[in-house]
Amino acid sequence: MTEQLATSHHTHDHDQIETRLETLGLTLPIASDPQGSYCNCVRTGNLLYVSGKGPMAG
Repeated sequence: MTEQLATSHHTHDHDQIETRLETLGLTLPIASDPQGSYCNCVRTGNLLYVSGKGPMAG
């Protein structure tokens, strides 16, 4: 149930952003393909370095 609510909220935010961009006459370029090999995380000793992750609702 929580996942469904989070997805619904995310879709609503996305729609608002798209509408605002259109209102302003702005278009975003298509994202390019990654130009390298990336790791989500790297462990060094007792530290875990995390990349590209943000907080999640729930």
